[in-house]
Amino acid sequence: MEKYSLGSIKRDSIRRVFACIRKKSLISRLEISKEIGLSLMTVGKIADALADNNIIIQQKGTTGSVGRKASFISLNNDNFALVLDLSEENNSFAVVNIGGEVLYSESLNANDGAEDPTSAFFEKAKTYAEMNYLLDPCMGVGVIVNCGADITDIEKRFTSVFGKTPDVMVTPVRAKAAAVISGERSAIYFEVGATSTGAYTLDGETCDIDGRILGDPADTVCAIGAFLSPDKIVLDGDASVCQKIEQSISEACKSTELVIASQTGTEKANVKYIGCAAMVADEYANITKRL
Repeated sequence: MEKYSLGSIKRDSIRRVFACIRKKSLISRLEISKEIGLSLMTVGKIADALADNNIIIQQKGTTGSVGRKASFISLNNDNFALVLDLSEENNSFAVVNIGGEVLYSESLNANDGAEDPTSAFFEKAKTYAEMNYLLDPCMGVGVIVNCGADITDIEKRFTSVFGKTPDVMVTPVRAKAAAVISGERSAIYFEVGATSTGAYTLDGETCDIDGRILGDPADTVCAIGAFLSPDKIVLDGDASVCQKIEQSISEACKSTELVIASQTGTEKANVKYIGCAAMVADEYANITKRL
């Protein structure tokens, strides 16, 4: 008889368990069960499967006044993702471990004279990863692309270098949302600027806000908020601009936590890398694909 059976476990349950583990440096099965509302048996089956696939590490500890041993869980930080960012003027790539630590990043001049700069960039990133990291714990490769990019052409060039399609292809705002609000049951991440963009998360799924409804930032956030009833709304951009629309959003979404974040420079780039890597990790942790 098998140690566990995953046939009846839904993808959503795996995602919720994995997201809970990612939020904590060390957590027990019982704590996961209480936090996300799944039975201890279901959590145990998923944890065993994640451990058997080297995604997490389970270790025995001692807890309680009677010294009962409990199994504590942490991420296996040997696992990493390669993130390729095509959304800026200069391409960049990063190596990010499963815990969200940016191990290395580099920006490359897109106009370096190569006949096919995109493929040349993919080659450089792949060569760096092969030379500096063991590829066995590589969870996969994520690509960040702007809205309107020629996805078919990018996938073709990527496949010619890596021999497969990207594990994740995501817009910058969706990548940042995956880093900032992915642990929330329901939340909105909205970039306020000359061209406002946004994304939301609902039960573990992070999605771009449909560009057709983007207009006045406050109206857009309030409209999405009315539909989602979010636990948190994060406004990212110039603090003075965000503060101008903060009041109207607060009035419309009174029970929602409202946060203003003003990320710039390296921090903003790292948030993209971390979010894209988190999405790669989420795909890698989909152990139902291994059945």
